[in-house]
Amino acid sequence: MTERTDFAKARSLAFRYLTYRDRSQAEMTSYLAKKGIPENVAEETVRYLRDLDYINDDRFALNWGTCRVKNKHLGKHRLHRELLAKGIPRDKVLRTLQAVYSHVDELQLARSCAEKKMRQYANLDAETQGRRIAQFLQRKGFSGQIIFKILNS
Repeated sequence: MTERTDFAKARSLAFRYLTYRDRSQAEMTSYLAKKGIPENVAEETVRYLRDLDYINDDRFALNWGTCRVKNKHLGKHRLHRELLAKGIPRDKVLRTLQAVYSHVDELQLARSCAEKKMRQYANLDAETQGRRIAQFLQRKGFSGQIIFKILNS
């Protein structure tokens, strides 16, 4: 195949991949590589999509973060890990965390998660309840300080 047909194929694959949800630059690059697109063509395709604002890591990170906090009630640590795994640069991750959690009280978010779990663990003794809730909140990405506050309240 010529580079021109590779580029057309890469654009077609990229647009189809973007129909499901917004993607990060790293996700798109990885996807195109998995589909057998040559690296130089993938880079050109990503640059093309970025120039047209179909790929924007700042927008992606903010949308992903807002959605995950709203729907999954995640803490800062977990969201931080997820965004890094999506290929978002560390400085953008930190800005995103600041923006998302400026509108959310993380302590209240953790408290609502813990209260919901308490109903599930109602038949267990207090020590087991506390341990399981602490583990649950840790998996959700809440800090040790917030977990400690929740368990002591």
